Amino acid sequence: MDKHILVAESEEIMREFTMDSLKCVGFKNVYGIGNGLHALQELSKKHYDLLITATTIPGLKGYEIIRGYKANPNHNGTRFIGMGAGIDQETRDTYARLDVPFIQKPFRQKELLYLVNQVLNQ
Repeated sequence: MDKHILVAESEEIMREFTMDSLKCVGFKNVYGIGNGLHALQELSKKHYDLLITATTIPGLKGYEIIRGYKANPNHNGTRFIGMGAGIDQETRDTYARLDVPFIQKPFRQKELLYLVNQVLNQ
């Protein structure tokens, strides 16, 4: 599949699991990054169809990446998925206000792929 996907996750094992899960079903252009500020910078340099971001990541929180990107008048239609473990209601509400679906860690590969396909086919 020709979609470009960026996975912003500081935990290397989770980042690799997420990327490998996407690659094993045919996504060819999957990239990983471990810092929120770097993720926002990367989104401004290159078009990504989807950003999957951890809620807690060094540099910027996941929702701060999304807010920063959406505030840019030149944003190019990237879609988003948030992911995290032990997330409080306030964080869930923040993602809901941003109209960004959220997946609870740990998740199964099947759950991730279902959500990715759902978001990309909106």
